[in-house]
Amino acid sequence: MKKRNLLTVCNERRSVNQQKLNYAEEFLLFRGKIQEELYSDKIFLTLIDKEKGLVQERDKLLNE
Repeated sequence: MKKRNLLTVCNERRSVNQQKLNYAEEFLLFRGKIQEELYSDKIFLTLIDKEKGLVQERDKLLNE
């Protein structure tokens, strides 16, 4: 695949992950968790780790 196509796919994956992060944050706050408790929630942390991986993938593609 061309670099541009790979970047597009990576950006789309980040967009979907960001939507999941926003939903998870709203849901957990709605359920009464405070901001600090979000960072001890396994699902929230998994989404944050995934976001970090996607950012690294994007940066790697940009630097090629």
